[in-house]
Amino acid sequence: LIQDCHKLGIVGEETNIVLIMLALASHKNETPISQAIKGETDSGKTFVFNTLLQFMPQDKIIKVASFSKESLAHIGDIANHIIVETEGNNDQDDNYQQAVMYIRQLITEKEISRLISTVDPKAKGGKDIVTKTVRTKGPVQYNVLTTQEKLNDENENRLVCLNICNDPSHREKIQARNALKWMGSRISNTDRKIIVEKWRKYI
Repeated sequence: LIQDCHKLGIVGEETNIVLIMLALASHKNETPISQAIKGETDSGKTFVFNTLLQFMPQDKIIKVASFSKESLAHIGDIANHIIVETEGNNDQDDNYQQAVMYIRQLITEKEISRLISTVDPKAKGGKDIVTKTVRTKGPVQYNVLTTQEKLNDENENRLVCLNICNDPSHREKIQARNALKWMGSRISNTDRKIIVEKWRKYI
């Protein structure tokens, strides 16, 4: 796995490669492992994560920059899906906090359950109000990528927090690797496809 990830362009990060892969692959389990990937801007966290994410079943991935307030409450059955939030923050905005609360429910309780009032479609004239339960079915494997050193405490308590290397020497190695890519020294599309398909067969 580590050798293949290095062929695909990841520099170092041997421990994080294994831990991120294990967490992503756990989406099939009854209790998936959710994680926060932390790193400064241009640290390579997104590239590391996306390289491993491509090994997962693509029809199981829900990848978003943010959530609207009630989006997760109405999404339906997302059991054993991988949720990726690409721009995690510590925003105190009420809408964001509501969405994050739903994520916590999916991680801990493995579903979102809400009572709502709605018009009874069977009633004459369509004016009778009935109460029904709306559920979003989990469990889910949740990932958040962030430049924040600290997320909401209630969120972090439910996540494995991984830090991408920010050492200057590591950044220099990434820059050197990128320079080689720009000069044409990169893995062929055929070899890339072989690696990706190989790991998808294992998941």
